[in-house]
Amino acid sequence: MGKRARELVEASGIDVEWLINELNKAFADECIAFFYYNLLSRLIKGVEASILSRELAKMANRRLKHQEKILQRILELGGEPLKRFDDIPKLANCPYITIPDNLADLRAILKAVLEAERCSINIYSKLLDNLVSAGRDPITLQLIREILREEIEHEQALEQLLGEK
Repeated sequence: MGKRARELVEASGIDVEWLINELNKAFADECIAFFYYNLLSRLIKGVEASILSRELAKMANRRLKHQEKILQRILELGGEPLKRFDDIPKLANCPYITIPDNLADLRAILKAVLEAERCSINIYSKLLDNLVSAGRDPITLQLIREILREEIEHEQALEQLLGEK
């Protein structure tokens, strides 16, 4: 699996090994974000926690979908996905989210998650720029654009919850 897809990407001028490595990094980022968002959606406390909990659960589910799509693309390219859990934080672009000690401090939690979303936006923007300048791979370009759009939507939702916009 992946031979023809790999040939098409190579013919477009993109180094497939570089692309697979970048996709594995993005996969690691999505795994970490899913873990933190899912965990926080269940741990946060306070009167207004239910609203944020629902939003974090939705964001976690989107991160899980991103993982699946990125993993599928790695396989389509004939790549080797990450298999060891301890490789995830080593390879991730955005390896940690600072969880506040006070799980009732919803503002601090929102800021931590917003920082993570902004890191994702930066990573996907750079990946998109590199893909566009390296050559044309319409499948990966579409995937990264779709994920970037969703990350921007997450950022906007978090800013609204913080009252920043």
